[in-house]
Formats: sequence, C-alpha cells, structure tokens
Amino acid sequence: MPRGRRRKTDVARDSRGKSRAFEAHRKEREADIVAVAVAQPHRRFAKAPRASHLGYPLGRLHYMGLIDREQHEAGQRWCALVRRYAAMKGLRLGLPQTPLLGMAHEGGGYRWEAASGGDDARRVRSVEKDYDDCVAALLDVGRATRRGRAAMIACKRVCVLEEDENFLWHGGALGDLRLGLNALGRILR
Repeated sequence: MPRGRRRKTDVARDSRGKSRAFEAHRKEREADIVAVAVAQPHRRFAKAPRASHLGYPLGRLHYMGLIDREQHEAGQRWCALVRRYAAMKGLRLGLPQTPLLGMAHEGGGYRWEAASGGDDARRVRSVEKDYDDCVAALLDVGRATRRGRAAMIACKRVCVLEEDENFLWHGGALGDLRLGLNALGRILR
C-alpha cells in the first residue's frame, strides 16, 4: 500500500514524474530570489550576486580584494571570540540579534559552565586569555603606528558590529583595519 497522499492525475508531468507546474513555480521563485539579491546595492554589480561573501562587510572586502584570505579568516575568528567573550560576561554587543547572548545566565558565565559546576573553568580562562591577547595586540599596533585605538575600532566596527564598510574610505581606516587583522591573525592562528 503506497504511503502519503495520492498523486493528482490531471497534472502534466515530465519524464521523471515531476509536475511541470511545480518546476515552473520553482524557476519563478528562484528568479524572484535573484531579483531581490541583485536589488541590494552591495550585490548589484558583483559578478556573482548570490555569493555568500557579499552578505557581510568583511566578506565584501574580501570579495573586492581589499583584504586577503588570512585577514578575512582572522576577522571571522575575532568576531567569534568577541561574541563568546561577551556571552560569557553577559555583555551586549550593540546588536539585538546577537545569538550567543542567550547562552549567558545571570551569573555571568555560560549555561554549560553553571550546569557543570565550574568544571569548564579552563575553557573560560582560555577564552579570556585569547581575548586579552587579541586586545593587547590591537593596542600594540596602535602604539607602534601612533594611531591609538584606530585598528581596534575598525576591527570592531567591521568584524563584530558588521557596520557598513563605507566609513573605511575616509581617514585611513582601511589601513587600520588591515593592520588590526594582521595582528589578530598572528594571535589567532
């Protein structure tokens, strides 16, 4: 006995048994998705408007060739580390949709830390150490280049807060971002 609902007999089907109406609807839906993607300003003139890199500022910079692969990966690792650290400490990052904030409990740590009775203190110390090392590296770059906290601010705005990258075209902020990503790359390898 066949499972599921019965097939409609009055529907035109192709040689594989697929409904032609379904295929037409699927193609129409894909065309709508492409139209929406192409309508977004940052995707409009891209060779591949549906590329996943175009969905966030750091990815767009990599796609345009303004940062290399190592810098892109360092920025992504930095973002993940900052979000883990913020969740651990119960801090807000300025984004209401930050997913990791739901993992924090009122005691200031991860839920898994509270549930395990603090057995994972080593993980917490590791995240804190990595975060502190990265902040120190960003501050060192600022001191070495006499730009202060510019590299840290550029990395935070692009990688963590995912602000539009248009601010980078003024005042050497793109250079600050590159310097910061290089420093983060050395720490987060």
